[in-house]
Amino acid sequence: METFAAGDLRAGPRAGRHVTRIVHRYARATGKPGPRLFPLAPWEELVATYDDTGLLRLASQPSGEVRYERPPSGFTIDAACALVRRSLVTQIPAVVADLPVDGPACCVSLTYSSSHPLDVMLRVVSAEERKSLIAEYTGNRTIVDGRPWIGDFWTFGDEPGEEPVDLSTVADTVRLLTQELSLAADDRGRRLLCAVAAELNTHDWSRVLPITDDFVVYAVDLEMADLERNLPACLRHGPPCCATGACCDRSPHPATRGAW
Repeated sequence: METFAAGDLRAGPRAGRHVTRIVHRYARATGKPGPRLFPLAPWEELVATYDDTGLLRLASQPSGEVRYERPPSGFTIDAACALVRRSLVTQIPAVVADLPVDGPACCVSLTYSSSHPLDVMLRVVSAEERKSLIAEYTGNRTIVDGRPWIGDFWTFGDEPGEEPVDLSTVADTVRLLTQELSLAADDRGRRLLCAVAAELNTHDWSRVLPITDDFVVYAVDLEMADLERNLPACLRHGPPCCATGACCDRSPHPATRGAW
């Protein structure tokens, strides 16, 4: 089997009905009219391993990176989510306690990429940083669909000083869970982080670091595409003002106004 597209993709040899090796190469156009491409160099070789049930593992060579591995018998997404959630709820306060912050903290952001939601980065934001951000955007709001964009006041994930969460003790579960959620186009990774943030908002953070009265924990993707639907889920167990919107009126959504 042989196809040509953005590169040179060659598949073979085979074991029965199964392809066991795929080589993907960089390629360039010949400079002449027509679809012909000249391969330059190997880019990636995928080696497949099978058993009587079917595909067992797909690994990239020479790096050895596992691109797919069949989950073990008994693996379920729900159980994996519960295990990772418990680990995050335990690890995040410990990581935050060691992060530098200039004055009382007003929030902790759990920043993630939409393609890898379980690769979580943490950032602590001080009340002074929030004050500077509000001053920067007041009177200079971004307008989306005819109304101010909520992201103007929740952009801390773009700032330096982020720290990863160590999930090495559940690394295999995280890898398999990320794989299965991606294959199923399932957004439970995002929802898991919102649930983690909501649970952390019930903790007494004053035992971890100095905080403001309206301190919150929230999850935000790097692209900020999930921000508006994340905030109400993250803050549903937050301080009373976060639910009533009694503190201020900077956000267009009642469930999120109180944090600012």
